[in-house]
Amino acid sequence: MWTTRDGVAVFQELSSDTHFMMLSGNSVLSRSDFAQQLAQILQNNPPVRHTHNTKKIIVSGSLAFE
Repeated sequence: MWTTRDGVAVFQELSSDTHFMMLSGNSVLSRSDFAQQLAQILQNNPPVRHTHNTKKIIVSGSLAFE
């Protein structure tokens, strides 16, 4: 999610409606609230290129991710 401007779409594709996410500290958020906060974080922090070794790639539908 952090290396693309489409991070919220990646989150939406990989998460389910029944999960709750912890964004920071003791905050437990609903999926939609987490997506809103994620959108704000990504808007204020443009994608960056990471240099690292890939250990595992998972394919889920039309997405592939580490």
